[in-house]
Amino acid sequence: MKEEMEQALVLVKGQIGILQDAIAALPPGKLVCARNGSWIKWYWDESHSQTYIPKWNRALAEQLAEKACKEQKLVDLENKRAAICAYLDVRKTLKLE
Repeated sequence: MKEEMEQALVLVKGQIGILQDAIAALPPGKLVCARNGSWIKWYWDESHSQTYIPKWNRALAEQLAEKACKEQKLVDLENKRAAICAYLDVRKTLKLE
């Protein structure tokens, strides 16, 4: 079981590195969606300064949305890494190796 968890830890660390590289390649800031009547407006929030994203620049909005999804996946992977490390530490503390 310990070997499986160590392999899982290596895999998760690799996935975290790949995801961090992918996030770094995307534009800075985040996407903010706001309702204006029956319309949805897209804004690019870059260090507390919001800029309207026109519909013709949908590619930017998609990249910012993709970045938000990847950042959430990164949080999940970091939590998974922490859980695996905690498990391995407990095994070491209890001398179950």
